[in-house]
Amino acid sequence: MQLRFYCYLGLRGKQPGGPEEQAEQAWMDGDKGYYRSSLLSTLQRIRELLAQAQLPVGVA
Repeated sequence: MQLRFYCYLGLRGKQPGGPEEQAEQAWMDGDKGYYRSSLLSTLQRIRELLAQAQLPVGVA
């Protein structure tokens, strides 16, 4: 199974690629940012569904 998360970050009223946008992106990429949180919550839900036998095992 593969999971992919995509997020395009753009801040209104800020310069694209500017310092504010770069700081926000660094936070999103960090240990407590959106990407890691999304991945961990998705994995937790998949494990719950597998434990309840509500998700087929071995599906490609």
